[in-house]
Amino acid sequence: MSSSDAFSVMAGVPRDVTYASIELHGFYDMEEVPEHVFDGLHFEHGSLKIDDSHHDGVAPVLHEHSFEEMYHLEELTLSYLKLTAVPTRFGPTIMDHIVRFSLKGNDITRVGDDTCYPQNDLVEVNLAENNLEYIHPNELCGMNNLKVLDLTSAAILYIQPGTFGHAENLETLELAGNGLVSLQPGVFAGLRHVEHLDFTGSDLTWIAPGAFDDTESIRVVDMPSQHLYYIAEDAFRGLTDIEYIDLSGNHLRTLARNVFDEDLDDHHHYHHHHNDDHVHIDLTDNPLICGCDIAWLTVHPFYTTGTCTNGNNHAISLSHLHLSCP
Repeated sequence: MSSSDAFSVMAGVPRDVTYASIELHGFYDMEEVPEHVFDGLHFEHGSLKIDDSHHDGVAPVLHEHSFEEMYHLEELTLSYLKLTAVPTRFGPTIMDHIVRFSLKGNDITRVGDDTCYPQNDLVEVNLAENNLEYIHPNELCGMNNLKVLDLTSAAILYIQPGTFGHAENLETLELAGNGLVSLQPGVFAGLRHVEHLDFTGSDLTWIAPGAFDDTESIRVVDMPSQHLYYIAEDAFRGLTDIEYIDLSGNHLRTLARNVFDEDLDDHHHYHHHHNDDHVHIDLTDNPLICGCDIAWLTVHPFYTTGTCTNGNNHAISLSHLHLSCP
């Protein structure tokens, strides 16, 4: 069935029925989503998905009235359609009510312009597998209710400080698979509910002091197999609730204690006395040199995995390292 035939059928489906979900996919000739084709559809907390629909040619035209007058639609998915921008010409009856919006697998380069849009009800936004490269801080303006933002493999190279300040209730931020090279001071400021940040697949070479300032709840940070030769003082300042950090597969020869908050030990003793109060640091596959500058890694609250080499080039497990240091 061609897409035009499918939309003709769609226009004729009963309007006096309540739908849980409608999916349209598998077309190769889609030129547009016709206007008013979904008018009058009633959903029960339902979803509309146009997915995997257009592999060749250009993106289909989405008219201003293509998705108008649907009732109680909560989720809209427009995936793998070669869209180059976030559609903004939707009628208010849909964009004022959907809570989950997926644009996964398109060619989107910008979330929006520099304008701060009115507040919306979006709770989940999926922009994975796009070509964003950069996110302007105002592009999340109005998303005060946002809890999940998926930016996996979105070709992001740079995140400007303040980007997530508008998404003050964000709980899940997916960043794996991007090409991030550096993390600037205050880049995650305002993430007070996110517990896990995963940079797997990035190319991090530099973490600036204060990159994690104003991030009260982050417990896990994954930075394996990056290009980290050195981590600056105060790079992890602000991670007062950190429980696990993966720095495996990097190029670190040392790691100074003042990369963390100076009150980390006291904070963990006070907040984690009923549970495991260690900070687990994974430093496996790093060329660490055994010396007093890393002796702190063997002292509470830190529990470290990995090895270092002494003057005889013997690998010594960090968990069994005993140094006589002043």
